[in-house]
Amino acid sequence: GFFRTVFGAKGLSDTESFTYDSLEGPETAPGQSFSDVDPEAAEAALGDYVTDSGASVTVGDYTLTIESVLIDDNGIGAISYSVSDPGGLPPVNTDPQQLPAGIFTVAGDGNGCLITVEAKSGIYLDRVDILDAARTTDTELHAVYYFWAFAHDDTQRLAEDETLLVTFKAWEPDGTAEKTVEIPARDSRVPSRVFTCRDLTAHLSPLGLILDAPSSVDPEEPAGFWADEMAVSSMVIHYADGTDYTVFDFDAAEPVQNVISGGVSGYTGVHVNIFNRFVDAKQVASITCRTAGETLTFTPAA
Repeated sequence: GFFRTVFGAKGLSDTESFTYDSLEGPETAPGQSFSDVDPEAAEAALGDYVTDSGASVTVGDYTLTIESVLIDDNGIGAISYSVSDPGGLPPVNTDPQQLPAGIFTVAGDGNGCLITVEAKSGIYLDRVDILDAARTTDTELHAVYYFWAFAHDDTQRLAEDETLLVTFKAWEPDGTAEKTVEIPARDSRVPSRVFTCRDLTAHLSPLGLILDAPSSVDPEEPAGFWADEMAVSSMVIHYADGTDYTVFDFDAAEPVQNVISGGVSGYTGVHVNIFNRFVDAKQVASITCRTAGETLTFTPAA
């Protein structure tokens, strides 16, 4: 069930793009769609890299159990976990119009809980917590904590001997408490494939893709969002069998954002995307990215 939890729809529904009024006028929010995962294909590609944890900690009436961990060599990772309370959990709150779908909070009537994950080395981990609605019940919540090493410079990487600190915080009417459990960030990580286009390099794994900044970005200056260099408005993965996966397309009449998370480091200019489905990296023939001026085609490095 781990691969369905990490790469599947998790009982969440596809969303359509919609228009809303902002302070700057009408804006169009992208839609999001999911894809079923072939568990046998995912097992064949990733089975050797999954760490089954089983670490557990209880705070108040809640018990957190870390199920499994998967990390690639780019520092993108996923942790599946559960939170249980035999007496019943507080409400699990989601916003159907907020992307990525499945962002949630657990809180109500003065009760609630949450987890955070940090790198023991101090490297900053950006993250997003997604509900597995298909497995969640009134007494047991299931979710996936996705993270990536959002480095402030090129020397900061998720080291092979890194340890993750998972802090579980719970609040109840009589007070707040928290406990931390350590999880080794396994040194056997999912390998990525390298794709290139001119002086640009993309690192693709079944979990996500990292696109390095253009060489023209000054490493001594904040890279911003590539506004003047290469604002990526579309990314499509093309498989050898002729099928495609649109990672995101903000130029389309109906824009889409089929990712768990994505963004650009303002320090390094590195573009990170975490996929919301399983990508068999070995079957990818090319990757196209559209910028303000042209379409770039990335092909496997020699």
